Amino acid sequence: MRRHVIATLSEKGIDTDIGTINLSELKNFDEVFVANSQFGVMPVKSCMELHWTVGDVTQRVMAHLADNGVLECR
Repeated sequence: MRRHVIATLSEKGIDTDIGTINLSELKNFDEVFVANSQFGVMPVKSCMELHWTVGDVTQRVMAHLADNGVLECR
């Protein structure tokens, strides 16, 4: 799933940075999602005192996966 999501982002012209992040860095993010083979892509709406909306990138990745029969778009 990780490879598929990274490929999807690349196909859509969305840059990705792959690496380790510190919890303190999350405050700088516009949106956050997690991905795995069980549930696909799931938006993260909050973590501790931080909050994000389900952003455009997350929605586009979820829709692209659904369009390609990988997962249903929820």
